[in-house]
Amino acid sequence: MCNKCSISGVRISMATSQGESCKTRTHFYQRHWQLMQAKRSLHTDQPIADIAIAYGFYDQSHLNRAFKQTFGVTPGQYRQGNFVQDHDS
Repeated sequence: MCNKCSISGVRISMATSQGESCKTRTHFYQRHWQLMQAKRSLHTDQPIADIAIAYGFYDQSHLNRAFKQTFGVTPGQYRQGNFVQDHDS
C-alpha cells in the first residue's frame, strides 16, 4: 500500500494512531456525557435500570460498573447519599 500511494509507512502509522486517538476521545466524551446525565437522573425516583437504558447502557450492571469506575460509588450508593464528595452536581 505504501509504495502504490507514494507515502511512507511512518505516515500511515501516524495517521492511524491519530485516528484511533480521535475515536478514543470521542468515546470518552460520549461515555462522560452518558454518566453525567445518568447521575443527574439519580435525583429522581426513576428506577436505576430505566436510567441505564435511557442513557445508552446495556443494562443496570453496565451502568453500575461504569459509574463506580468513574465516581467511586455505585448509582444506588450515590442515590442514597452514601458518598464522600460530589464535585459534579
